[in-house]
Amino acid sequence: FKSTDPEWLIYQIDFEGLELNVNANLTHDATKLQILNDGFDMHTKHACTFYRKEIEEHIGKPIEDSLEFNLWLKKQDFFKPYRNGGKPKTFKLELTATQFAA
Repeated sequence: FKSTDPEWLIYQIDFEGLELNVNANLTHDATKLQILNDGFDMHTKHACTFYRKEIEEHIGKPIEDSLEFNLWLKKQDFFKPYRNGGKPKTFKLELTATQFAA
């Protein structure tokens, strides 16, 4: 979409897992904080847990637990449905756990 009014600006912002960072900090979850501080994409890590078999069949090898692999996988077109499909499961786990941690 492009505005016909030259004085209007339209922005789209993706906070790249901001809610996961906030949750990790609010709950003081040392494991999550370390994963995030190391630069991993948490949605990619979760998708690899939820869809391990399907992803490994697609790439023809076991999932690696490395930052390089995590960031490579996030960029792959075939992986987007898995990453997006894992988000509702992740949010349900995050919000339910936070409820009990409070």
